[in-house]
Amino acid sequence: MVLRWNDQKNGSFEIYRRRKGEKEWTHVNERPYLPPYKFESQNEDAIFSNSVPELGTYEYAVQAHDAFGDLTEMSAPHAVTFRDLQAPMPPRITQIVIERPNRQDPSAEVWANIYFSKDTMENDFVRYVPMYYNERDSLKSWRLLSEKYVAPEDTMMRIDVTHVSTGMMTIAAVDTAGNMGYAMPTLLRVADLNPPKAPVNLTAITKITGEILLLWDMPDSVDVQHYEVFYANDLSHHFVSASENEMITSRAWQDTISTNANQRYIYYTVRARDFARNIGPFSDTIRVLRPNPNPPTAAHLDSTYTSRREVYMRWAVGGEEYIARHYLKRKMESEPDDRWTTLAVFDGDSVAAAGYYLTYTDRPAINRNDRYEYMVETVSFWDISSGPSASLLARVRGDNYIEGLGLKAFATYDSRNKQVRLTWEHAAVPDGAPYYYCIYRKEGDGADFRYVINVDSSERLFTDRLFAGETNEYYVTIRLKDGRGTTPSNTVKVTAPKPKDADNN
Repeated sequence: MVLRWNDQKNGSFEIYRRRKGEKEWTHVNERPYLPPYKFESQNEDAIFSNSVPELGTYEYAVQAHDAFGDLTEMSAPHAVTFRDLQAPMPPRITQIVIERPNRQDPSAEVWANIYFSKDTMENDFVRYVPMYYNERDSLKSWRLLSEKYVAPEDTMMRIDVTHVSTGMMTIAAVDTAGNMGYAMPTLLRVADLNPPKAPVNLTAITKITGEILLLWDMPDSVDVQHYEVFYANDLSHHFVSASENEMITSRAWQDTISTNANQRYIYYTVRARDFARNIGPFSDTIRVLRPNPNPPTAAHLDSTYTSRREVYMRWAVGGEEYIARHYLKRKMESEPDDRWTTLAVFDGDSVAAAGYYLTYTDRPAINRNDRYEYMVETVSFWDISSGPSASLLARVRGDNYIEGLGLKAFATYDSRNKQVRLTWEHAAVPDGAPYYYCIYRKEGDGADFRYVINVDSSERLFTDRLFAGETNEYYVTIRLKDGRGTTPSNTVKVTAPKPKDADNN
């Protein structure tokens, strides 16, 4: 070891050493140690080389001779560990015998019986470690051939190589310090009868332009020569090669497909071939949404009818497989196009199952002055819109009459003026809608009621001339200016008294 220290004042030194844990120091130098050069800067160190009789951990300390020849205080101890760097003598591989115990399926179980010897057995030698190298391994490093360590007294090891292909092997002799002596590498020849495993975690990244990037993982890729990709347009179809005549060596592959096919999905699976031409099982099958940049067909109105309160409509939609959903929207005809609101969302598959017809009955608020406008927007799985369909216009007028106003008529006869005085009362008209009154009259028995006159809503009085001995009947209705009206009020009957009756009065 080389000991270094820095001292800018003193020029000669004494060096001491002891095993760690001991109390007494041993003088290392026979006479005061003088560094072979003069210090020129604070960055230069004194250097002293020393060796020890055996391996272990030691402590060193230094004293200096000052200008008066006296020894300074001893420096703080500095621990140094001398480790074993000497590897054991390596073993020698003498024979490798391959054993296949299962005669019905020779690939099911494969064992390598490895014979070896070691001439020198060091005191610190503790075990053998078998190691394996395959040039096709992406890590390009030696691996453990077995997790089991072999005792120093053994001369044969039996290792399961069922899933190992032909490669190089060695045996390392290991001592207590971890030093390894390696045997001359030897070819481990194993006839590969085992197919590779199935790829896992198959996924896809899709672009609307038609590119599909497939990615997958491989549990053990050391013995994989290349991969093969297969596809089908339906799970009931036979899968065919998508990568024919290609040697796919990476775990990624890009396919480019047509974007005009009227099919929703394309299905992929992957398998591996090893260097012995064994074919592995297929991976799981994934379903990939087929890219399609085309807008779906816009819906068109098939049939409709409007009642006083409801609007029924049936729309015929397109039959493309890539349709995701349909949006039924509504606004008032007088409103701008940015006022569309969505009434309902219909799943594309559900509408297709109903014969590609979308039906809906709307019961909007009564609006006698404006029309409702309806349209359908169809959207694909790629969020590409068909645009708005042609509109349906419908007016919901509601009933022609209103109820609940409690219209009641009253009538008296004014003998002085020889006239009927007709009055009435009722509850407030909803929403302050403008209205007027209609007066109906029936003259004498056997006649029909006939319309007489309108009376403004600000008045609740109607007078009518009635001569002595005559009888009239009356009723009143309310008519709103939007066309609605009430049912007739009660009927009131008025008879004008004859003259002698008038005298008696």
